[in-house]
Amino acid sequence: MKTRTTILAAILGVTALVSTPVSADSSCRKLNDYWNEFKITFGIDKDGLENSFTLSKTAYYQGYIAGWVERDRSIKLPTNGEFHQYAAVVGKWLEENPDKWHEHRSNCVYWALGETYGLKD
Repeated sequence: MKTRTTILAAILGVTALVSTPVSADSSCRKLNDYWNEFKITFGIDKDGLENSFTLSKTAYYQGYIAGWVERDRSIKLPTNGEFHQYAAVVGKWLEENPDKWHEHRSNCVYWALGETYGLKD
């Protein structure tokens, strides 16, 4: 992952944590909601920002994934992997696993990346 992308995602994630209203819902269902906003914002489904809260939610989604990508050493991430790939992997996993939406967000990110790329020995 390129350093600038990592730094931007981390800054956006921290900004979102500070600016997003606190929610007791730390489930994957909420992370899936953020994924849907991410798709809209970055033109995966359609173009454009809906509002500033949408940007906060997408930043939160990015920050969660960037945190895992940067700190976890148990997942065999691709050497030249890029952030948008990881975001798409997690999003696809969320869409395919609604039965896991009650689980904690960090678990879902870990499972998505681990199932896709495998775990190191």
